[in-house]
Amino acid sequence: MRLLQIIQKHRTILSIFIALGLLMLVSVPATAVMAAPTVTIDSPGANTYYLVGTSVYIEAYVSGTPTSVTAQYLCRTAYNNNTPYALSLGSLTEEGSSNYYSMTFTVTSACWPSLANYAPNLSVITPQIQVTAIDGTGTTKVSTNVTFCCGNQSTYSNIDSTFNTSYYNQYVNPFWGCYTGPTGLSGEPQASWTYNCMAYALGLTSGGWLWPWSGNPTYAQVSSTMSTNYGYTHCSQTTFSGAQVIYYSGGHFSKVTVWDVNGLPSQIESKWGGSELLSSLNANPFTSGPYGSAIGYFSK
Repeated sequence: MRLLQIIQKHRTILSIFIALGLLMLVSVPATAVMAAPTVTIDSPGANTYYLVGTSVYIEAYVSGTPTSVTAQYLCRTAYNNNTPYALSLGSLTEEGSSNYYSMTFTVTSACWPSLANYAPNLSVITPQIQVTAIDGTGTTKVSTNVTFCCGNQSTYSNIDSTFNTSYYNQYVNPFWGCYTGPTGLSGEPQASWTYNCMAYALGLTSGGWLWPWSGNPTYAQVSSTMSTNYGYTHCSQTTFSGAQVIYYSGGHFSKVTVWDVNGLPSQIESKWGGSELLSSLNANPFTSGPYGSAIGYFSK
């Protein structure tokens, strides 16, 4: 009888401890897992291009209550530490209490890195706008591929007569279509340019600057060099079916990328000096500019 009383007493005590334990589990608040802010870039869209003088509208959704939301333009690499050249675009401001942050930035020629921040022999990154959000829990960086061009509409249309009507609609922002990729920097010494028009047209970009003449050569000089040094067996002063490379009177080369139904060149790509690699919707688009008229056609 006494043994049963002892067991009953212990059961009662055990029940009390179990109840207290459950109460403590219920009453202790769960510790929230804090995370860095989430960032989603809504504007500009990926793989867009902006001429000098055009405005870039940057908008991003940022979760939480960030203490800072900023934007940078990243391109190429710096000499000193092989990190992307970063141009600060400024701070984004919240639109009301919506968690959407935005700003507008006007592209200028200064958006291209200065010579001190330009390293042609180091790695090249895809140009991009990066939005950085910071709060008490951490930092989040999100990027979208965007390129700031080195010139305005006149810069390109003064060289390529088809540019104004074919490539750029003044009522559409951003600029689209002809800009293939950043490959050099205007105004930099030739020795440090990554490659030029001839190197690109001949597919020899890894060898750097290619120009085996002093000044602008004649068609005869170009024809001799192309056949003797580079294996181009068909050289002509007039266009022909299957032509692969074109030389222009102002000292410029292009690579043919599209041929018409008769096999004649109809579209080209060419490296414009120290600036960008661009496409043209005409095989002879430079007649009114410094590159001049097509005077030589070549194929292997």
